[in-house]
Amino acid sequence: MARVLISFLGYGNPRTPIEELGYEDTKYSFSNGEQITSPLSQEAIVKHVGVHQIDQVITLMTAESKQRHYQELHKRLIALGIKDEQMIWDDTSITSKQSHEDQWSWFNALVSHIHRGDEVIFDFTHGFRSVPIIFSSAINYLQRVKHINVLHAFYGYLTDFNSSPKGGQIIDMVAFYQLNEWVDGISALVRDANANVLADLAERSVIDDSDFAGFKSLGNPELVQALRELTACIKEINMNLVPEKASYALQVLKAQKAKCVGPDLQLLEMAIDTFSELGSALHHGRYNQDYFKVQLALLDALIQHQLEMQAVTVMRELIGSIGMLGAPEEHVNRNMTTSKGRDARRRFGEVFIAMCQYPEAKWKFKGDPVTRDHEHLKLFWQILKDKQLLPYFEFVPDMVKLRNAFDHAWTSSGLKGPSANRSSQYRDQLKLLIQELITHEIIPCGEPKKD
Repeated sequence: MARVLISFLGYGNPRTPIEELGYEDTKYSFSNGEQITSPLSQEAIVKHVGVHQIDQVITLMTAESKQRHYQELHKRLIALGIKDEQMIWDDTSITSKQSHEDQWSWFNALVSHIHRGDEVIFDFTHGFRSVPIIFSSAINYLQRVKHINVLHAFYGYLTDFNSSPKGGQIIDMVAFYQLNEWVDGISALVRDANANVLADLAERSVIDDSDFAGFKSLGNPELVQALRELTACIKEINMNLVPEKASYALQVLKAQKAKCVGPDLQLLEMAIDTFSELGSALHHGRYNQDYFKVQLALLDALIQHQLEMQAVTVMRELIGSIGMLGAPEEHVNRNMTTSKGRDARRRFGEVFIAMCQYPEAKWKFKGDPVTRDHEHLKLFWQILKDKQLLPYFEFVPDMVKLRNAFDHAWTSSGLKGPSANRSSQYRDQLKLLIQELITHEIIPCGEPKKD
């Protein structure tokens, strides 16, 4: 990994004799107020950044540009303290032609000179024609493929043609390239439930002390931590913690959104849209409509993030939760997060899942003759049958088979492989089932009772 300055050495004023420089002395101003006079932007940038902050200087140029400017730029860089072994001069990859093949050769030249993890300073000042466009595409490619860190993207231009030396400005347009990284971070969050990309960017923004052109709102430590905890709960399918973590993350997201006026506003809205349903209804440890609403939102998030194994696990647990509605009232009203609540879930929820898997003739309850627990579940099954709801449970055996396939690495299920369509179909059927249970007032609503 190296810190690299890469720039393009242009031809300059074509009316100037070939033996003279094609650029005039310009007093360049930087955003910090520093002013540096030079005919060549590379010299001004090295002075501004600091020679000890640069490991390598790569200069791309045409053969004509080299003939005209190489010796002068080389002399000036040596005078600043850049050693010969730190310089790379490429005058074979770039031509003044504009053919499709030539343009790709420029792209390949830039990509070949940058290595994985490099920290790069770009100078576009003396680029010509379509070079800046092609280099911009190459930078986006390098950010994603070689994971480079774009420190600066300098562009110099004249502001005063009448003074001597002429006046100029060198601006840093790095924020437009860092935007790509922040978009990737938010995309990873909403697509894959992965907050780590965003967290890494946030930590780097603090280390580099850069303003990211307003992206500091995305790098807020409280926001990043909240999103990390939420995405961890989603991936771990911690059904009881997801609503709490989602609600808190949404609270922080909305607080940050209120401070935004730039492109970070749209990125925050993407995250809010993705997680809003998860935090829209806090369940209170009871098997009520709020609980099922949150679990369906969690299920949607898992399938959206292509976490199939976790999704079918949630489906299985939701079937067990439906079984809890057939337990005696003293168990239904227990907080599911307590030890007694977890014990009730094992006694009733797991048995109900098995009841859904097999025909009634094959039911085998451990410890029969029929216990009081099993009698309650059989009465509940009869209620479902009377209300003609049992057909909505017909997908459960196949869904459990899919879950077992994941559980045993596809070695004993007879299934040939995972199917996103299959899990999405089960999700849709489960939504229909829960809506029917709400319609028939089997899933309760209202304020939670206390243990």
